[in-house]
Amino acid sequence: MGGGRIMDGDWKSNWESMTIDDLSVLREQVHEILRERLKAKQAELERRLQALAPVSTDVESTKGLGRRRVNGAHA
Repeated sequence: MGGGRIMDGDWKSNWESMTIDDLSVLREQVHEILRERLKAKQAELERRLQALAPVSTDVESTKGLGRRRVNGAHA
């Protein structure tokens, strides 16, 4: 966590005594960190997906992707 943030130091030992305002700021900081991580992960997954299956405008060519029959099973 960055400098000046509420989470610096020994916040774990005294979070119960934090004011509502401090808790609200902490929540916003956590929200922002998680949002940034999620965006980065989404970009990574989209890049990996693009490498596996380039975008196709032909619906029929991708229609059966992900489906696999097991002997004797019905789709």
